[in-house]
Amino acid sequence: MSGKSFVSCAVLAVVLCACRGPAAERPADSRYETIRPEWRSPEGEPSREWLRFSVGFLDRTAPSNDPIDDSIALGIDGGFDLSRTVLTPSIELGIGYTAAHVSLPDAKNLDIWQANAGMRGTWYAKGWRPFVRAGGFVRWTTDDEEEPLDPYATGVYFGIGADWPYQGMWLGPSVTYYRALDEDSPAGDSEEILFALSATFRM
Repeated sequence: MSGKSFVSCAVLAVVLCACRGPAAERPADSRYETIRPEWRSPEGEPSREWLRFSVGFLDRTAPSNDPIDDSIALGIDGGFDLSRTVLTPSIELGIGYTAAHVSLPDAKNLDIWQANAGMRGTWYAKGWRPFVRAGGFVRWTTDDEEEPLDPYATGVYFGIGADWPYQGMWLGPSVTYYRALDEDSPAGDSEEILFALSATFRM
């Protein structure tokens, strides 16, 4: 083999290796970049864990003897994706807080906490992420209150929402319906609708 032929073959081999290098770092399924846009980062496979912060207005519907009014609510939810598909199921856990105004017998604020656990399904559509969620919750207060001021209740929730990308996070609105199922609890017939805005981060 002549010197020129050897040099030509060497240059061709270098060019081929350079062209194949980036492709080898991508996952076997090229559709993954469409499902998970964050995959385009050089840090490797994106995390399945996520954290969501939300603030909203809690519209409360309860029996006439319930003196707890509507209020502003804050919440933190965390989750884990069970798969990496276009329609992704997730486990979610969360805690919420609201300082509800109590009108009877004396006007004051009541600290109310609510913990929830359930499932969430997210559709990784191009440019946005609509989702549905459902599960159970328990609600209580850290204040020493007797009936009918005691807001303790357990029940179920159902919600829908959507997120859009912004500055490395996902922002969007959601609506969640809470229904208490405790027949013997003072708050056992309560219904709540939470209108919220949330910011979701990947861990």
